[in-house]
Amino acid sequence: QTTFFLSLDEEAWYLVSTWRDLFSGIHSRHCLAAGFINGSHHDIQIKSTTLFEGGSPCCHIPSRDYDQLNGILKPGGAIIFFTWGVPPNLNQDGSIFLQVETNAFICNLLDRKSPLNSISTLPGLDCSCIFLEKSISDWWAKYWVLIK
Repeated sequence: QTTFFLSLDEEAWYLVSTWRDLFSGIHSRHCLAAGFINGSHHDIQIKSTTLFEGGSPCCHIPSRDYDQLNGILKPGGAIIFFTWGVPPNLNQDGSIFLQVETNAFICNLLDRKSPLNSISTLPGLDCSCIFLEKSISDWWAKYWVLIK
């Protein structure tokens, strides 16, 4: 189990560091990686990922315990969402604001420190959610959320 979580975190760091290597200098773009681990006994249905600010589709990298057809993250499963911003210019700073909505919670994530970074559990399933990690720099953010 510990090896599984360690490899997930290494994968998320690989995404962030590779992105920074590819898009630096004049071509700099913000990026955000957000991992969710289903440590509950419930199926978590991912209803939507909405990018309110950003310049990309939201890519997802699931573990084998993810039902792609129905968007179900099974107990013990994990998923990483990855997205990036537009190049900063005079009109916009290239920020990212991602919302993940499931049958258990709504999570708002930004590429910067903000009171909007939050998780709100929804009634219905007996679940709680906690941030395991909130790593934020000038150009990237990485989050890990545990669903219990």
